[in-house]
Amino acid sequence: MSILQVNKLKKSFDQLQVLKQISFDVDKNDVIAVIGPSGSGKSTMLRSLIHLEEIDGGSIAVHDEFLVNEGIYSSPKQIKQITSRMGMVFQHFNLSPI
Repeated sequence: MSILQVNKLKKSFDQLQVLKQISFDVDKNDVIAVIGPSGSGKSTMLRSLIHLEEIDGGSIAVHDEFLVNEGIYSSPKQIKQITSRMGMVFQHFNLSPI
């Protein structure tokens, strides 16, 4: 059983298509690395998975619950429920001078 399913994920910023039909599954105990050159969409993809970025098309399911299904987002209540179990450590985590 996949804990994360991503299917045909699409995201553009104006005319720049950043995510082009990205699909993958993550199963329990999988270790995943996302690599690529600067500006290739790695952070945009990760931000999309936890709803910090809205996608233009595709599907994201966590434990078989859809965050977004074929470009249509679930209710705000369901989104909050799904994303409350997720997190992300930002590349530049020291945003505060403290």
